[in-house]
Amino acid sequence: MALYGDNPTDPIKTVTKGTTKTTISTREGSVRGREGTFTDVNKTTPVNTNISSKNSGSEAFNKAFANAKKQGLSTFNFGGKKYTTDMGSNTTSNETSTTTTFKPHKVTGVSQLKPAGIKFVPQSYKMGKTQTIQEPGADAMHTISVGRGNPKDGGTRDLYSVTANKDGTGYFMGKPIPQGYRLVTLNQKRQLQENVDNYNSILNKKYSPENITANLKGQPQAVINKAIAKGQDRINKNKAFYKVPK
Repeated sequence: MALYGDNPTDPIKTVTKGTTKTTISTREGSVRGREGTFTDVNKTTPVNTNISSKNSGSEAFNKAFANAKKQGLSTFNFGGKKYTTDMGSNTTSNETSTTTTFKPHKVTGVSQLKPAGIKFVPQSYKMGKTQTIQEPGADAMHTISVGRGNPKDGGTRDLYSVTANKDGTGYFMGKPIPQGYRLVTLNQKRQLQENVDNYNSILNKKYSPENITANLKGQPQAVINKAIAKGQDRINKNKAFYKVPK
């Protein structure tokens, strides 16, 4: 690697990618009140950067280089120019990506009644005030707990109400939602579940390989790969969740 001029022993960088490993995991959740299954597909590809020397210098240069290397020098002069003896090193990193899909549970209808043996009795009705028909379960109380991961100790911490920024890659954190089971209405339960989904969606987008690559455009691939791996680690450690009693 020359400081001034071309160095015949400059290292040659060769980047090779290994076999991609795919990991699939599922989790239960809801989107806009619909219960279903989230499927997370994580792909990891090892990337190896190999450093080798051109080794095409003249005999005189190679001898000067070898002498400087033997003396433990980091630089040496040859032909009026200054060169370094640093040959670089090999590095290995991973490219990762995660995609998530949601499949709602199938809604099972009420089984059809068999008319045989049913006796119909004439009925009379008196018109009264108009009543609003409530959704089943709307007047009942529901139990739910929410939280998010704690990367410091592997435990959990409070979930904050979140509102996405305009670019979708960040969020405004509102009031904390304490952990622990609580009794809520059906609408409040759905709002908590939607907040969990929104938090995870913002987290996945902010630290996605695509967003990190765009922010580090022009940087060495090794730097980008390291940032992508760090982003995936942040996603895994900071995921939000909700729990309901079985």
